[in-house]
Amino acid sequence: METDLLVFNSIQDRNKYEPVLDWLSNITRQRRSTSAPPCIDLSMSQQTPFVRPQNSVPSAPSSAASSKIQTDDPTYPSVLFGNGLIMDRSGTLVPQAVGEFLVGHILKSRALHLANGQLQNAVRVAANVMDSSEQLVHKIFRTAMFPTTRQGVVEGSGTSFTKEPLPATGFWGELSVPRPDIHLGFSTGQSTDFTMEQYTVITHPFAKPYTSPTTDNTFPFLIVEVKSETKGGTLWHAENQAAGGGAHRVNSMQWLYRQAELEPDAIKTLAFSICLTARQAILYVHYYHSESKQFRMSSAESYSTTQANDIQKCNWHIQNILDFAVSTRRTQIEGCLNKLYPIPEWWRLKKKRGSAASTPTASFSGASQG
Repeated sequence: METDLLVFNSIQDRNKYEPVLDWLSNITRQRRSTSAPPCIDLSMSQQTPFVRPQNSVPSAPSSAASSKIQTDDPTYPSVLFGNGLIMDRSGTLVPQAVGEFLVGHILKSRALHLANGQLQNAVRVAANVMDSSEQLVHKIFRTAMFPTTRQGVVEGSGTSFTKEPLPATGFWGELSVPRPDIHLGFSTGQSTDFTMEQYTVITHPFAKPYTSPTTDNTFPFLIVEVKSETKGGTLWHAENQAAGGGAHRVNSMQWLYRQAELEPDAIKTLAFSICLTARQAILYVHYYHSESKQFRMSSAESYSTTQANDIQKCNWHIQNILDFAVSTRRTQIEGCLNKLYPIPEWWRLKKKRGSAASTPTASFSGASQG
């Protein structure tokens, strides 16, 4: 009985698939191309496999593999921290020496007050650009709130800083190269107030990444990052950008002192930054904290762009920063430059070894000697 059932099922299956089998049997078989190999060779190749020499240069990685974390990325604060940069938005980490310097020299009032017309104009400009692009928000920086005109001080903008002075641990993601919207430094070229000997040191290829990060000026001491809230800009993003720029300038001053075989400290090497939107400006001080080996960015003061009292206060503080820059900071820089002329022999040796050795990368501790 079971045998009969199996035979019956086999006949049924054949009847079901017979049309398909007939169609397949009528297909004309194509001739094999004469250019095709007679058979597939499955044997192992006897050729020596390619091995890249140890001293060869690998091909460039794809853009996706080599791209850096951008300053507006939510994970960028981890890159800052990993490279020794600490954001102190509350100002509570400021060491005593830096705090006393700020109170005694920067955050103090001055005798002269702005005229009512100047205050009203600053308020009006800020109110008018609240809904505007970043380019128009820059107008606030041209009001009496930011008195940046000073003999020997030159403004730069829109140019990337050099990479060499950026702090780097070597095993964290790289910091984004600073490109401040505005930066203030000392005049350069034919307009410089430095002596010929001092300027020779400033423009030496070994020193230039630290002394002149752009062609606009030398030894920038104040950087400004501007954001438009209308276009999605935030103070948080501006702070991420300013952190790198401030550390760049602090580490550059550390480098200058060590090249001159002088001992730097937090006051001698500090820098300032302003993070600005249409409604608010925040002043930060950047310094190196030797005990923790950290580059810190601490909040010093904040200002409303539409409050007359804050506009006046900001005006005073910016003037105080400029006073410090053209007097104390300038004198300290000249002292370092004088010790570096004639050009040190080790600079010349570095230059002869090639460009790779001519600009040493800043260390995690900020003590880059080259």
